[in-house]
Amino acid sequence: MAQIDLTDWLSEFSGPQYAWLVKRLSGNDTLADESHQAGPYLPRDFAFEIFPSINTITEKNPGRNPDLYRLASDAPMIKAIYYNSKPREGKKNGRNESG
Repeated sequence: MAQIDLTDWLSEFSGPQYAWLVKRLSGNDTLADESHQAGPYLPRDFAFEIFPSINTITEKNPGRNPDLYRLASDAPMIKAIYYNSKPREGKKNGRNESG
């Protein structure tokens, strides 16, 4: 993609109706470290703002499949998940994070 094409694309997909998250991917995000928990970490406040329906403890680990623009048709779909075992079940070592 030429730089002018990227600039045009960014201009077209920027504005109050869009949310951007820029993240340097870790080994865990990409499975490079052979972790069983692959996938990028999302700051919980950001995840709740973008996907308010996952901000609940009445459902175990609520998740939603957002509409995304994918550059390649074989790119995997993602799911935003709130891992909520700590506040939901009161587990001392439970999770309270989103991904």
